[in-house]
Amino acid sequence: MAIPKAYKRMHIPGVAARRTASEGDIEVNPARHLGVYAPPRAGKTTLLRGLALDLPKANDCVVVDTAQRGDWTGIFPTTADPDALGDPDAYPKVVWQPDLDAVRNPSKDLSDPWSRGWWYLWNVRGELDESGQPVAGSTLVIDEPADGVLAKVIPDVHRAVVQGEGRRLAIWWGSQNVLTVYWRLRANTQQRFASPLPTAQDRGILAADWGVEIPLADESTEWGSFFFHSPGKPLIGPSSIRQLLPGPAGRRTLEIAEAQRLQGR
Repeated sequence: MAIPKAYKRMHIPGVAARRTASEGDIEVNPARHLGVYAPPRAGKTTLLRGLALDLPKANDCVVVDTAQRGDWTGIFPTTADPDALGDPDAYPKVVWQPDLDAVRNPSKDLSDPWSRGWWYLWNVRGELDESGQPVAGSTLVIDEPADGVLAKVIPDVHRAVVQGEGRRLAIWWGSQNVLTVYWRLRANTQQRFASPLPTAQDRGILAADWGVEIPLADESTEWGSFFFHSPGKPLIGPSSIRQLLPGPAGRRTLEIAEAQRLQGR
């Protein structure tokens, strides 16, 4: 399989810093792994969706939507075709809905649609030039990575987890169960959003990986409240999604969440 013609883009700037109501700036870098952890119905997908919408226009983005529940409908163009991932000029921002049978049971020769899509992500979106520098890169958004990224990890998925940041191929993941997040990805994630935690077990797991204890939830915990942490810095928060995303991206993702709530989703 030949690598499609290389494409070039301008330097991808970082997402503009946003300020919480009472604390310091939170800078989000689209070229670094990022995680959002929260129990069910606590605002995980809403925050992750808002962060994706807040990416700079020049930043390529691929949403890997295995659940296909409609949470990402209308955000970017949607396709089930893995070959579309190999055409970033036509699809700089795209929601990829891969065949779930291929996700759960990739073929041994890696010719299935799931493996083919990741081949494009690693070799085209994450292509390096002759000097070993990234040609462009893409932010990969994976909501609930229990399917495919963990079930049977194919080589290109593992490469993206371990070496993706060197190719500007960062994984932004969201999960409601820390035990389902590949430990290498969880430990390698340097940009961390977490809602107040439901159990002491969750706090212990994240404390071991991240070196910080996230407070436990209580009766005063509000929907959409998140702490932010990066290595060597103090815990920031809790902050609401509206505080973390004060611009149009935040308003849009909250509007989608409200519409889903009224529909009983």
